[in-house]
Amino acid sequence: MSIAARDRSVIEKVIFATFLEGWVMKHLQVMGLTALLVLGFSGALLAQFPRPGDPFFDALRELHRSNPDREILELLLHPDYRREIQTEIELTDDDWGEFSSKLDSARVVLQELRDKYRQSPATSKEDVKVELQAALEPVQLEAFQLLESKANLDRLLGIYVQLKGASSASSDKVAAKIGLSGEALEAFRAAKSRKWSELMNESRDRMQSAVRSSERNDKIHAIFANAERELERYLVHQLDDDQNEKLSALKGEEFDGLDRIRKALPPRRGSGRPRGGRSGDGPPGPPRHEGER
Repeated sequence: MSIAARDRSVIEKVIFATFLEGWVMKHLQVMGLTALLVLGFSGALLAQFPRPGDPFFDALRELHRSNPDREILELLLHPDYRREIQTEIELTDDDWGEFSSKLDSARVVLQELRDKYRQSPATSKEDVKVELQAALEPVQLEAFQLLESKANLDRLLGIYVQLKGASSASSDKVAAKIGLSGEALEAFRAAKSRKWSELMNESRDRMQSAVRSSERNDKIHAIFANAERELERYLVHQLDDDQNEKLSALKGEEFDGLDRIRKALPPRRGSGRPRGGRSGDGPPGPPRHEGER
């Protein structure tokens, strides 16, 4: 390949990454929580097409991979379906207001940190991770404590499992319910991330072609939906029979609003968030626009 061709290839990849990031953020802006938006979709997507040299996004992505519990909280943030879920888990308006204000405070902190690191681009990813984790973890802990005391958290986990299938087992909250912990949990997360990277690499050419198409949204949704189904089939085999049985039991009664949630969500939110397909069997079909993460 000539130097000119190689340079053109690099430029095209950067333009592609920038387009997809903008496309994702446009679909996710309705949620208001900068970090939670990024934590979902970019964990899967920007892992393959990262912004060159952006420690903030790299740190967010890695924090999400280490534990995607924040995705569970996101279910109570989207204006198109949060009321249905709020009612389903018996969370009062007053308690939802308290919950929302806790997460809103995290949004403010995250924006401040983002602005800070824009001014200091040389900051290492590890330093950013430490500061982000210190800002996010206390808020997340308080939010879950509120849900545990004021709502039916198990029902919320069940809805999350219905949406995400086996991928949900990478969450600390779900993993604890199915007996997945320690090195086994870390291995599961690593396997999920590795498999998703493989699927994205395999889809790279089709994705670049889709971006240039007049039907790019539908084509991108289809690519992610197919990858999510492949990921789901793979992850089911990373759990043992007992864990799969417990995961199935955790789903509980099928939630009537699943299809509406899928339509409101972006393609894949987070290193492994299958959606699309049947509520109990892993990633449902293309979210008609979440994808998503």
